[in-house]
Amino acid sequence: MAALQWYPAPFVPGAIDGTGLRKLLGGAKHDRVSLLIRETIQNSWDASRGEGGRPIRAGVVPSFTASLRTASDAERQNLTALFGDAPTPGLPLHRELLSDTLRLLEISDRGTSGLGGPVDNTKKVPDGVPTDFIDLVFNIGAPQDTALGGGTYGFGKIASYAVSKASTVLLWTNPIVGAPGTNASDRLIASAIGEGFASGEDRYTGRHWWGGCNDPIRPVEGPQATTLARGVFESRFSDGETGTSILILQPDLEELDAEQAAVRIVSSILWNAWPKLVPLPGEMTCPMDISVRLEGEEVPVPDPLQTRPFIGFAAALQEVRAQQAQTRVKPHSWEPVPDVKWARASMTESVQSMRPKKKVGAICAVESVAIPSVPKWSGDEEERDANGISEPLHHIAFMRQAELVVKYVEGPAHPDADHGIEWSGVFRTAPEVDDIFARAEPPSHDEWTDGQLESRSEKTILRRGRDKGPKEFFSRMFDAAADGGDGGGPVRGLAALVGEHLSGLVGEGLAPSAPRGGAGTKGRKARIKILDAAPVTVDGQDMVVVDFEGTRGMKVAAQGVVQLASGRSDDPADVVGFGAVGDSQPKEAGTQFTMSATQARVWLRQPQNATVSVAINEVS
Repeated sequence: MAALQWYPAPFVPGAIDGTGLRKLLGGAKHDRVSLLIRETIQNSWDASRGEGGRPIRAGVVPSFTASLRTASDAERQNLTALFGDAPTPGLPLHRELLSDTLRLLEISDRGTSGLGGPVDNTKKVPDGVPTDFIDLVFNIGAPQDTALGGGTYGFGKIASYAVSKASTVLLWTNPIVGAPGTNASDRLIASAIGEGFASGEDRYTGRHWWGGCNDPIRPVEGPQATTLARGVFESRFSDGETGTSILILQPDLEELDAEQAAVRIVSSILWNAWPKLVPLPGEMTCPMDISVRLEGEEVPVPDPLQTRPFIGFAAALQEVRAQQAQTRVKPHSWEPVPDVKWARASMTESVQSMRPKKKVGAICAVESVAIPSVPKWSGDEEERDANGISEPLHHIAFMRQAELVVKYVEGPAHPDADHGIEWSGVFRTAPEVDDIFARAEPPSHDEWTDGQLESRSEKTILRRGRDKGPKEFFSRMFDAAADGGDGGGPVRGLAALVGEHLSGLVGEGLAPSAPRGGAGTKGRKARIKILDAAPVTVDGQDMVVVDFEGTRGMKVAAQGVVQLASGRSDDPADVVGFGAVGDSQPKEAGTQFTMSATQARVWLRQPQNATVSVAINEVS
């Protein structure tokens, strides 16, 4: 394994030192790992798009993989050989290479354009020639050149340095050059952002590169690049395949162990890039193939169309897509989703500006019954909290045409939230004004700030989409219903529709109309909270398991009511027994139970073709 040639960047007039560059992403609300995932998915998506936002290769689904692993002895030796034995000034690279455990975080995309164009950043680039390589490897904050793209090329690289304790990354790319399908040779280069330093009379910025030549610095190319890269990268390129892999040395997992870090990566993908896992209209495949690996094993990424709390957002996006494609959409509708056991009501509108007269975007809110039989993602509460999400859902996801979530905005609580009904929505910009919203984003792409814009008309358009449009939408959605009008608002009686149209589900928190057996607490504030519910099978019998919270020593009684397809029934749902949260079977039979902890679990038999409503009350 031959050593790469080292090039430290000297100070020249106007140069920024490495410490200053690392602060460019300061103030982002996301942690370093989440920010890295946000940025790299945006860059990968942009690299899969061509003219007019169309795929660079028709019929090819771009892939994105995040792989966390412990370096093998051979990989550690190869990395040490690549960078040489001498410590690098102002950089903790060699210290981290010699640490007891060396972890590697590899971010790869395939079916993308790769990093094409010239490799010499000192020469003028002719018009029309791509500059992807020099933009990502050398430049900082190069302007976005992808129509309807997601990010600003270059800042994702800073996020990768910020994650690395060694402040060092390696890049391996196989780009498209010229016509699609024409491949350039492999390119391999390493880069770092450390602290500025002096050597003799000369000062250096703290930016470093390692490549095949250092005057000027250039990547290793061709078969040599392939051989060196295969010694340290997990990903490979098949024949004719293009894309880029970034290897982050010794990622700083911020006190997370490897398993927790993998969950954080999955959670970041879900909260920030779930639209890439929602098939486009008329298509069976998702816009991107996204995967996560830990120590070489696949880590499941849940399907947003089958998983709470993303299922409502995904449904709203599908309706916004239809609205903007000028497919006829009912402004207010209710329907069960055939392959997913849940119910929804939706409201979709176009957001427009009058002065100037422009389409600004489309907005949709989807009301849903929080049916516990739909699996719930609860893998990372910190990531959920960082996105400002609280339950029951009453939030809207803001996004541009690239369909990567910019941020979530909290709206008014649903009037029937106490009955298990929540809402989630999507606002997506119109193609003709997408660039205005793109320029309103800071480097971390997690806000729309009108101070970034100079034109009054552009600020008006931004504020219409960001503030006034959603506010007026919420007013029509909820206020009219509160006044008893029919001009808007949620579909009344949505909870009742569940009993009429769905079967075999749990009506979480929907108490029976008349508690029996003296188990009620009339006149007192309820001290019991239902936490979760789900269908289970115990000894071959279909049951419903309900987790609830109270106080230690409290005596409780559980009662269930069967709701048939024709409506609510007076027939009780049999209570099988109680146990602790986490138990797979009830430990204590009967309908009453004394809590030995602050949380407990109750089992009820699940009738066929019916919904079960559950009430758990304190026994006086």
